[in-house]
Amino acid sequence: MYLQAHITHKSGAMKTVCTSAVLDHFGVSPDQYHYSSCSDDIKRILRRFGYSVRSRKSAVGYKPGKMSIGQLRKALKKTDGSKHTRYYVGVRGHAMVLSGDGRTVVDTDPRKRDMRIVNHISIVERKSGEQDIRIGDLTMAQVEIAARILKAGGKPTAADLGIAA
Repeated sequence: MYLQAHITHKSGAMKTVCTSAVLDHFGVSPDQYHYSSCSDDIKRILRRFGYSVRSRKSAVGYKPGKMSIGQLRKALKKTDGSKHTRYYVGVRGHAMVLSGDGRTVVDTDPRKRDMRIVNHISIVERKSGEQDIRIGDLTMAQVEIAARILKAGGKPTAADLGIAA
């Protein structure tokens, strides 16, 4: 569950709605980190929780201050990324997640025509051989198995659900 409103600590450090939504997508809840108001915070937190976060600026032809989200979507469609690939994208004062085919996965401030200028583009992948499992990709039987494992306090793996690694 991500934050519904920004939280500002006495020190001035913040937890923002958009960064908490991005991190929540990767399974990191707001109670697992202290602050998350900039791209370096997001990258640090994701790395701490077992993700590899690597810049993809050169892969998409990024030029500082010149690429909009709309242009980035087109560039991502030309790469060999699949719909399961996830990109953390930062624009001024906002964070979001796009898939490898350029579709929006997480955006707390969606736009019909998105002309916001891209500041950061990073691919986010699991560091270990673990496979990221998304509920939407499972059959009902697999969801029930996963629910039983979670209820028992475990973490369902691809092997538990009969998914080839």
